[in-house]
Amino acid sequence: MTNQSNVNDHKERVNELYALWSASQAKIVSPPESTPWGLHEFTVADMDGNLFRIFYDFATPEREKNA
Repeated sequence: MTNQSNVNDHKERVNELYALWSASQAKIVSPPESTPWGLHEFTVADMDGNLFRIFYDFATPEREKNA
């Protein structure tokens, strides 16, 4: 089982990046959210419209343990 404290730390890092990028007026496409498939993510766009997903895959440690 994934350590819940560790997961919360990583999710908080994603949220901190979101806050920093929002404060710098980055073009936020979607705010942070936890998905059913094990990601905590947000999406931003650069000035050319390229999209970047910033995420932590909190399901990976569990998958690696079971591999």
